[in-house]
Amino acid sequence: MTCFKILAIKKVFPTSKHFLCAWHIQQGFKKKNCFLNKGNVSDKKELYQRIIQLPFSEYEEDFDENFKEIIESEQKKIEHKSYLQKKAKEKKNWAKCFMKNYFCCGMCTSSRIESKHRLYKRFLKSSTHLIEFFKVLRELEEIEIFQFKDEVTKLKKQEA
Repeated sequence: MTCFKILAIKKVFPTSKHFLCAWHIQQGFKKKNCFLNKGNVSDKKELYQRIIQLPFSEYEEDFDENFKEIIESEQKKIEHKSYLQKKAKEKKNWAKCFMKNYFCCGMCTSSRIESKHRLYKRFLKSSTHLIEFFKVLRELEEIEIFQFKDEVTKLKKQEA
């Protein structure tokens, strides 16, 4: 069902870019690689940290270097390596360093979106008039835009 939603969004907003939540990708990495974080073997723990930090890599070079070292590691089992290689094919959709080229208000996880949703729900009650809600929504969005002024400026320069 999610795939159909993504396709529908793509049809309505053809220039939009769909990202995966880096935090959720990280949780998957933690589950698949938790065996590395057990015991007192520092090499395994260091490898575990490299894996779970992949989604939040700031620079493409760092991502590529860490990924290469992870895949070449003797600590990783073949099935875990293939899982990471499969995920890496979609890296442009979840790794922060690849997402920076797109306007996304600084969001690479769904936590800020979920936080925003909770904020809106505070103002939206069954008795709230729609016009009141839109006034509050506009005020909150203006605050967001001001906070991400640099990113908005960068996007406008790219469009020009």
